[in-house]
Amino acid sequence: LLARLATFLVRIGSWLDRNEETAYLLTCPLTKESDFNFIRSLAADGHPIDIFQEKVPLDYQNAFIQLLTDEETSEILLSRAGCYEEKSRSTVKKLFASPPIGPPKIGPSFHDDYRSYQNILSQLAYYEATYPSLVKLVKSVGKSHEGRNLTVIHMTAPQNDLGSKPLIWIMAGQHAREWIATSSAMFLIDQLLQNHQEILNDYEFAVLPLVNPDGYEYSRNVNRMWRRNRSHTAGVDLNRNWDHKWCELGN
Repeated sequence: LLARLATFLVRIGSWLDRNEETAYLLTCPLTKESDFNFIRSLAADGHPIDIFQEKVPLDYQNAFIQLLTDEETSEILLSRAGCYEEKSRSTVKKLFASPPIGPPKIGPSFHDDYRSYQNILSQLAYYEATYPSLVKLVKSVGKSHEGRNLTVIHMTAPQNDLGSKPLIWIMAGQHAREWIATSSAMFLIDQLLQNHQEILNDYEFAVLPLVNPDGYEYSRNVNRMWRRNRSHTAGVDLNRNWDHKWCELGN
């Protein structure tokens, strides 16, 4: 009975590790349009093809795409599309950190690790309380699909000059799994307030550090490789929903 229970737990653990589904990093050279269309057709048929990088000029000179996919699709691409594997599955899995375990951090120690959505909000509130003459926090400029606030921090010197200077707008975290983007935006806020306040004499900064809080939390707690928002089962890639390069491959 214990042996059967152990086997069952191993299977459950494997099922919960969603990285198993998307752990093959491939580069696919493209020499003609049909190469590109073949990969597009696989994606249209439901194969989990997740584009990391693409260069597809009109003349297909030195064209390629780099993608992440599952084992079945990897075998198809390796055998039929001239793709090659960049890293082993075990190596790819190591590229993606797990969320930290422990109590939330506020203040300087916040930047020691990747933080949750709620911890990010607490850190933004900390900046407002610590630098009241420089910071105005807009707690919600809108809601995510699952009802989370999209919070923006405004910074200038003095704070009552908001709206009177050239504005630098920064947003991060459209792709859920790219935690470093949100962390970088939070660190930029920290550096402006701590070490570069003279810049705030001439400019106003408005920073939305987490555009996709639903997907971000999903990537922390369910599927580390999740990139899109959570508007439906497949989600929407927010970064492919601007006029520029709208709805390209991998959308």
